[in-house]
Amino acid sequence: MTFCADLIPGRPWVHVPITMGYDRYPELLIDEKTKFLDDKLERGVRLFFTHDAECAMASVTRDTNQRYSVTDVMSELNGLALAA
Repeated sequence: MTFCADLIPGRPWVHVPITMGYDRYPELLIDEKTKFLDDKLERGVRLFFTHDAECAMASVTRDTNQRYSVTDVMSELNGLALAA
């Protein structure tokens, strides 16, 4: 599981071109976010969101148009074992 903080605070921000309004270098951030999401997708790492009221954690997916989104949405983490 990866704590996404303000890089990807919720599901809408998984779409690469969407960034926070206060990002000073959005073009650089898009490249960094793409690398971040590629890594998490390749390793099967789930994303933990801090600002999504309906989704606490989800897995990254990419469609045939190479657009990122999430799957396996978990609305709560109550009683979830974080490590094996």
